[in-house]
Amino acid sequence: MDMLGEALGLHPGVYTAVAKTAETVLRLGQSGNAVIVGRGGNFITRNIAIALHVRLVGNLEVRIRSFARIYKVSQDEAVKEVARRDRARKNYILENFRQDINDVTNYDLVLNTDELSDTDAARIITVALEAKVKQAGRHLQSGSHVRH
Repeated sequence: MDMLGEALGLHPGVYTAVAKTAETVLRLGQSGNAVIVGRGGNFITRNIAIALHVRLVGNLEVRIRSFARIYKVSQDEAVKEVARRDRARKNYILENFRQDINDVTNYDLVLNTDELSDTDAARIITVALEAKVKQAGRHLQSGSHVRH
């Protein structure tokens, strides 16, 4: 039924949906003052000089415990869901951007949040963003505003 619906134009295909998502993410990134979470935002906005690409990571056990607490599910359910989400994220990036989500060179900043409060993580990200904006400003003054 999905293929028929796609063929008849009843709903977009996966490629069209990903392309539309990328177009929207790029437009938001270019407008500034946006926080883009996931969907390959770091790859889509890589040429925007003031875009700060952050990856939050953490120990698997800590992530599972946090997931179970936040979503009020059993430990077993949390293990399955965290693994499913990790696979889905990895596959989405690999299939659509031909990149490894775990390659730290795709990010300006990687934070292990195991021992950081949300407030401390936000402070670190804010300082990094301020530095990035300052650096971009220097590049704009020198005539180079797009990162290559």
